[in-house]
Amino acid sequence: MLNFMKRVAVWNSKRYEQEFHKGLFLQLMREEHREWRRKSAEVDKLDALCDMIYVAFGATWKAKVDLDELNDAMEHARKVLHNLIECTELWPGYFVPTYLDVFEDNEEYPLATTVALIVTTCMTEMRGMGLTLEQCMRCLNIVADSNDSKSISKLAANKKGFTDGKGPYFVTPEPRLRVVLNERLN
Repeated sequence: MLNFMKRVAVWNSKRYEQEFHKGLFLQLMREEHREWRRKSAEVDKLDALCDMIYVAFGATWKAKVDLDELNDAMEHARKVLHNLIECTELWPGYFVPTYLDVFEDNEEYPLATTVALIVTTCMTEMRGMGLTLEQCMRCLNIVADSNDSKSISKLAANKKGFTDGKGPYFVTPEPRLRVVLNERLN
């Protein structure tokens, strides 16, 4: 996961100032979660899960979250998610808006905890699709490859990127994600 986090940090450093904007983070996360909820094709849901993780790790770069703090938060998130799953029959992905609401409403709630909960939840959903951990990491890197194919233009940290298109060299991740999903059957 560390190598993927480094890829996200490099990608963000080429496009944004290293400054965290809570409102933009919440907006992007809610958009990706809405995409996960509304899409019916499994490949689109997988893409949205990967995008949520990408946005979450991008926020840790922008906010300069310490890796040790994030590691501690990930351990805490695994315990919290385990307890939530035992108490309900909801898909774990439906917990994401609650994590975002708590982060939005409580100025003291740590970004590291929010990110850890989102990442752990999305990885759990991906594993629930029948993917191995190695396949999950391949999917995350496929989405990173796709993001790397987007045009580079430096934006202010509080601006959403790619409102005017993703550039002429953009390669969509769905065909490669579909290959990974199809490997489950073998």
